[in-house]
Amino acid sequence: MKFGNYAYKYVRLQPHKFFGYQKILYADLPVLIAEPEKAVLDSLDHLEYGGGIQEVTKALGRSRTSTFDTSEGTREGLDIAKLIQYAKAMRNRSLSSRLGYLLTLTEQAREEVKELEKHGSAWPVRLDPTLPPNSKWDRRFNLNVNVSYEQLFDWRRS
Repeated sequence: MKFGNYAYKYVRLQPHKFFGYQKILYADLPVLIAEPEKAVLDSLDHLEYGGGIQEVTKALGRSRTSTFDTSEGTREGLDIAKLIQYAKAMRNRSLSSRLGYLLTLTEQAREEVKELEKHGSAWPVRLDPTLPPNSKWDRRFNLNVNVSYEQLFDWRRS
C-alpha cells in the first residue's frame, strides 16, 4: 500500500502483541503509529521488516540522543523501563535475549538488563536468525553472536 511517497505493508500480529500504539491524525485521517519502544521491538521481532539486526542496533544506539514526540509529550531517548516491560509482554524469549544483548552493547540499561536475562531464551538462539551460526557465544543471553561488533556498529563510521 502506498501513502504519499511511502510504501506500507500490513503485518499480522498475534493479539497479545498488539499494544504500544497511539492514534494520530495524518491528513485528517486516523492512523495508528507505534510508540518508539514498540517500533524497536516490532523491528527486532520481525527483522525482515525492520531493516535487519544492524538497523535495530543503530536505532538503539542513536536513541540515546534522539527526541521523540509521544502522546505524553516530547522526550529524549527511549524509555528503557517501558522497552523492557513491552519486551516481556511480547512473550518472545528470543527477542528478550537479543534485546538484552543489544542494550548491553549500546551501553544502556545496565541494571534493567538483568530483568531480560530472566526472560531470555532457555534454548540457544542466533543474534541474526537469517544468518548461519558461528562459534562466538554470549552465555549471559544464551545467544550465538553471528554478527560481528564491527558489522553491528558500521553505521558509526558514516
